[in-house]
Amino acid sequence: MGPMGPIGPAGATGPQGEIGPTGATGPQGLQGEIGPTGATGATGPQGLQGEIGPTGATGATGPQGETGAVGATGATGPTGPIGADGPQGATGPAGATGATGPTGPTGPTGPRGETGPAGTVTAADPVADATDVENVVDRFNELLISLREAGLLAIDNG
Repeated sequence: MGPMGPIGPAGATGPQGEIGPTGATGPQGLQGEIGPTGATGATGPQGLQGEIGPTGATGATGPQGETGAVGATGATGPTGPIGADGPQGATGPAGATGATGPTGPTGPTGPRGETGPAGTVTAADPVADATDVENVVDRFNELLISLREAGLLAIDNG
C-alpha cells in the first residue's frame, strides 16, 4: 500500500444516537469561593407561642409620685364598745355646809329616876390645842394619856 493521502473535508453531522447508560460518579471537586449574599427572602409565618419563662428579679423601687387629691370623707363607722372604767380620781374639796334643818318635835318626858350618890370628877391635865393637820395625832394621844392618868379612861381595851 502506498502513502496516505491528505485528509478530506469533514462530512455532515449524522443523527444523534441513543443516550448511553449513566457512568460512575467522579471524585468531588474543590470547594469554590463563597458567592455574594443573596437578597433577603420573604418573612415566614409566625411560629407557636413558647412557654412563659421564670419571673425575673424585682427591680429597684422607683421615685415616689406626687400626692394625689384628698378623697371624699367616708361614712362614720359604728360606735365602738364602752371602755373599762378609769381609776378613781382624787377627792374634790368639801362642799359648803348645808342649812340646818328644822328642829323636830320634842318627845315626851320620861319618868324621873332615883337620885344617885354624888360623884366626884378629877380633872385631867390640860393638853395644847392642835394647830394644824400635822400635829392632830400627837395632841390626841396626849389627851388620851391625860384622861387615863386622871382615871377617866380605862387603861386597857379588855
